[in-house]
Parts: sequence; structure tokens; C-alpha cells
Amino acid sequence: MIKKEWCWMLDNDKSIIKEKNLSDSDVWNIVNEWYCNGMYPDILQDENGIDLEEICYSNKKDAI
Repeated sequence: MIKKEWCWMLDNDKSIIKEKNLSDSDVWNIVNEWYCNGMYPDILQDENGIDLEEICYSNKKDAI
């Protein structure tokens, strides 16, 4: 089941999430790997100052 955070991506017929039938956990793993391996140079945080790496870790645990 895909969480609502990713639903906007499903609107596109060519969505990689839909095409590859990725689970929510798969998506969080991809985002975490992308971010933690420096593919995005800036630090991303939510409105509470929580880093994207922490958000990914928390959501991966919840998705399992």
C-alpha cells in the first residue's frame, strides 16, 4: 500500500513507482540511499528541523 505522500506521483501514467510496482518501503529505501550518498548536496529538513535521513529511517521502520 502506497502512503498518501507518494500518491501525487501515481497521477502520471509514466510514474516509475507505478511502473515498477514499488512498495512504500521501496520508495523510502530509494530516497534514503539517494540522499545519504550525497546525490543531493543540501541538507533537507521538515518544518520541525528533522533531517531527511531521520525521516527516511523512521518511515522505513513504519513501512516494514
